[in-house]
Amino acid sequence: MSGLPQGLLPLFPLRLVVFPGNVIPLHIFEPRYKEMVGEAAADGTEFGIVLATREGISRIGCTVIVEGLGNRQEDGSFDVSTRGNRRFKILSLDQEKSYLRGEVEFFDDDEPKEDPLSFQLAGTVADLDLKAVLQQSRSEEQRLQLLRQFMAKRVTPTNGHGHN
Repeated sequence: MSGLPQGLLPLFPLRLVVFPGNVIPLHIFEPRYKEMVGEAAADGTEFGIVLATREGISRIGCTVIVEGLGNRQEDGSFDVSTRGNRRFKILSLDQEKSYLRGEVEFFDDDEPKEDPLSFQLAGTVADLDLKAVLQQSRSEEQRLQLLRQFMAKRVTPTNGHGHN
């Protein structure tokens, strides 16, 4: 499956980076995303979450599968529980529907591991730039190394004067 175009995938641009296996709770309130998430829940299909920045959207994302719908509010909004599934690269964008869709190519690690620890750890990191780099990486070893470097910078003790 890796490396082959897979058709049009509904896309949800958010200030969020998702990894396979991560549980992502969402509050859906815009009509176009109510439609998109409703269709995915009803059909058992996935949609992609891509990082939205001031410059636009990332070309790398991760699909999510709807695991549960919460109560619908009076305004029609609702909560949904999703789980990250497959990473993808956007090849082209389509704007024929009310929500964005993309022709995507799914990808895995070059040397897939059974249970990527890096995805679990990355889910706990708040730094979106680091998360975007980790999401693109096709190496578990490289992701773990980047996470080690990031964590080391955050816990390196100083001598009280701001120096190591």
